[in-house]
Amino acid sequence: MALRSPELRWLGTLTRPGRLAPSSLAALASPRRRRRASSPSPSPSPSDSTPSTAPATASAGGVAADGLEGPQWKTVSAKRYGIKESMIPDEAWNVLHRLRSRASTSLLDLMSFDPGYDVYLVGGCVRDLIMKKTPKDFDIITTADLRQVKDTFPGSAVIVGRRFPICHVHDNNSIVEVSSFNTSARGSSVSQIYSAKSQNCSKNDYIRWKNCQRRDFTINGLMFNPYSEKIYDYLGGIEDIKKAKGRILMEMNYMLAYGSAEASLRLLWRFGLLEHLLPFQAAYFSSIRFKRKDKGSNMLLVLFSKLDNFLAPNRPCHNSLWISILAFHEALARQSRDPLIVATFALAFYLGGDMSLAVDIGKSITREHDASFQELLEPQPHQVWNDKRLIAEVQGFAALMKRVLTEMTDEYHVSNAMAKIPQAPSSDVLPELNSVLDDGLCFCSNHCLW
Repeated sequence: MALRSPELRWLGTLTRPGRLAPSSLAALASPRRRRRASSPSPSPSPSDSTPSTAPATASAGGVAADGLEGPQWKTVSAKRYGIKESMIPDEAWNVLHRLRSRASTSLLDLMSFDPGYDVYLVGGCVRDLIMKKTPKDFDIITTADLRQVKDTFPGSAVIVGRRFPICHVHDNNSIVEVSSFNTSARGSSVSQIYSAKSQNCSKNDYIRWKNCQRRDFTINGLMFNPYSEKIYDYLGGIEDIKKAKGRILMEMNYMLAYGSAEASLRLLWRFGLLEHLLPFQAAYFSSIRFKRKDKGSNMLLVLFSKLDNFLAPNRPCHNSLWISILAFHEALARQSRDPLIVATFALAFYLGGDMSLAVDIGKSITREHDASFQELLEPQPHQVWNDKRLIAEVQGFAALMKRVLTEMTDEYHVSNAMAKIPQAPSSDVLPELNSVLDDGLCFCSNHCLW
């Protein structure tokens, strides 16, 4: 009877390279996407001065000139998502209060009796608050122009940036970024004029909506007024937060499961996106000094190149397979192994955990390994492996790979991986991607992969 290792039993139900199971996302290979109007016309929405009596109020969706519907405009109570004043740090509150009350030391400002400026938290911090996460920083947008912001904080504010200028306000060893509704990108033709064509919405709504049109992601268009406790969503950002996991998983699956994984990894690394999406793999590229435009190869790229040979747009693999390959390589990158151990592990993987047969076949391999891969140790001359020791080594590697799979979704270990990358980014995508990988690991667990 064949010996089947409990430590490798979780590998058994992964499909063999020649018999890849169709992906559950295969039907999404050619999605029929509903066209979204690029700039829907303003539609009615309650202004700031109108109190909200319901937890959420949705206005009619915008309609563009070609008749296509845009996203619903929404004014949502922050209480719906459990957002409290205590979740906003003192430094951000200080800037908000000063701008709103226009507490400037300027004599001209004090004589103008101006009630102050409108202020909102904007972008990633609003998303994090909605998702019940602690924002790493708080960005503010205001109706004051940047010069007025600087005058409000004499000696502690500086305007930075050329194409998209913002104001850095220094407070208690922290920096709060403040942008202005009145600032347009240089060379931009976008107008902030409240024209007669937008009479069916409030001026405040129109100004907020126009600003959202310039933002890169719908989530970054979310604005939160902490005084009225309202969240303004003009681009469907809240809905996209709900869909973020599935959308990122879908895009990652397109890149790695349909036969173009090697090329996708190269492009992600070249353009600085791999750090945001797969920080462990980016840290590996950085550790081996793999250049952004490097035409050479390495073990990670070779593994996915081999996988690509078995895949095609109409013959994808399941996402659990490419996640497992990422963990397999990361385990080798952490601790190099003898080629025989790696070969026996791979054979046990292919044979569904049949360790006895994997050991017999592994020992019969006479082909030399690729000595250029630092993940593989040079075999010791005249070294003889007995079955018991080889099985123990393979089981130890399987245990390490399982631990790596868990750490790939852990915020602490992800942060450590990013710290190894020079000028590592502070990614807003990581929380969602960690959840995506976690979903993939849950799938593995539910299908008895370990």
